[in-house]
Amino acid sequence: MKRVIIVLVFLGILKPIQIHSQNADHYKDKGKEFYASGKYKEALTNFLKYAELAPKDWYPYNRLGWTYYYLRKYQDAINNFNTSNIIKKSYGNYQGLGRCYDALEDYEHSLQNYLKYAKLHTDNSDSWRPHNSLGWAYFNLQMYYDAMEEFKRSIQINPIINSYLGLCNVYMDLDDYDKARDILLTLANRTITEQQERVIEIMLGYCHVSQGRLVPPLMTNWFRPGSCLMWNI
Repeated sequence: MKRVIIVLVFLGILKPIQIHSQNADHYKDKGKEFYASGKYKEALTNFLKYAELAPKDWYPYNRLGWTYYYLRKYQDAINNFNTSNIIKKSYGNYQGLGRCYDALEDYEHSLQNYLKYAKLHTDNSDSWRPHNSLGWAYFNLQMYYDAMEEFKRSIQINPIINSYLGLCNVYMDLDDYDKARDILLTLANRTITEQQERVIEIMLGYCHVSQGRLVPPLMTNWFRPGSCLMWNI
C-alpha cells in the first residue's frame, strides 16, 4: 500500500501532506507580518493557529502575549507570557508581564517582573531598556532614590527623553524643582517632537508655579481649564 501511495505522489496524482512545522512557520510569519503593521486582530488569528501547531514551543505564546497586550486584553496577555515562561524563561516575557501589570496599575508585580527582565537581558544593543523600565516601576511605587539611580543608568547608556522625563518626575516629587527645571531646559534645546515639546512646557510651567515664579507667556495656554493633556513618550 505504501508503495502505491509513493508512486501516486511521484506521478502527481496525490499531493504530499505538509508537515506541521511548515504550517506553523506559515502562521508565524503571517502573524509577524500583521503584528508589524499594527493589525493585531489579524495577527492574533495567525498566532493562535501557530500555537495550536507548535504547542511545545515558547515563542508562539510570547507572540500571543504581546498581541493581547496591544489589544488591551491584559489578563490574556499575562496568561500567555506565563505559559511561555514555563516552557522557556525569556526576558521578553518578563518585559511583557511588567508592561501588563503597569497597565493594570499593579506596580508591585510590575517591579518583580522588571527585575527578572533586567537579570535575563544580555542584549548590549538596547541595554538601557531594563533600567528605564525599572526607573518607572520604582517611581510608581514612590521609591524615588531607586528610581533616580535606574534613570541615571539608562541615560548613561542612551540619553533618551523618556528617562530624562522620569528623572524630572522624581526631582519634582522630591520638591527639587531646580534640578528638574535644569533638565527640562536642556531637553527643550534638543530636537524633539511637538508632543514632547508640549509635555516639557507643562512640566516647566509646573516647576515655575511650584517655586512661586510667574509662568512664561508661551506656557500660559497649557494652564487654562480643560487644557490637561495625556501623553505617551
